[in-house]
Amino acid sequence: MSMEDFDWLPNIDDPLDFSIGQTYHIKSGNNWETMEYVGFDPKHKVSFRDRQDGLTYPVFMFKNKYGTSNMSQGHVEDLARKGMIKFFDPEFNFYKELNIKKVGVDTNGFPMIKSDFVILFKNGINVESTYELQKKLLEMGYQWYVKGKRLITPKDVKEDIFTIESLNWDTSNNLYSRMDSTFGDRKIIMLSTMENKETEQDKERRLNFIHDHPRVQVINGDDLISKI
Repeated sequence: MSMEDFDWLPNIDDPLDFSIGQTYHIKSGNNWETMEYVGFDPKHKVSFRDRQDGLTYPVFMFKNKYGTSNMSQGHVEDLARKGMIKFFDPEFNFYKELNIKKVGVDTNGFPMIKSDFVILFKNGINVESTYELQKKLLEMGYQWYVKGKRLITPKDVKEDIFTIESLNWDTSNNLYSRMDSTFGDRKIIMLSTMENKETEQDKERRLNFIHDHPRVQVINGDDLISKI
């Protein structure tokens, strides 16, 4: 395969130049996967039962421990544009791609946050430990989606808190069509808990929406709690 075969790829990490046998991190679905590049088939046959007319399409072939995946050229182009293909790094983890930041507080102890934010507690935090943060958010004009302007307590949630978030949802994306595109503007906050987040893969799936909302500020919640 010549270099011309990769002219369509954008300039990401030098531009990506797939090499047979090379390993990459690819997010094609709910989770980042470590996959080995197998090759390129410019005339892969369409295999659907109702399409036996010899149609073909170009695919890139990758494999993991479960088998080989054929990804259409258009799909790989889209993943590359979104930064969802990375050269292999033994230290790679999905948290790095979330661009988690530490934020400060002003002289009154109010978090210095943007209108679209997710406060993330990687390993969860008990509700009582969020009381001071909740008080500050309520003083800043935020209110809970269901509970309004009062503290969330163990009577409301039994599990540890995973995220506290407020954002304008992209309702043009079918995944979020039932959400509210004005949550952030109206200072509505929601939370998610550690329930059913037993593995890192489970946590990653819960945070997938961040990739679809590039304006979201992802905040290190444990660090923020320590400052309030």
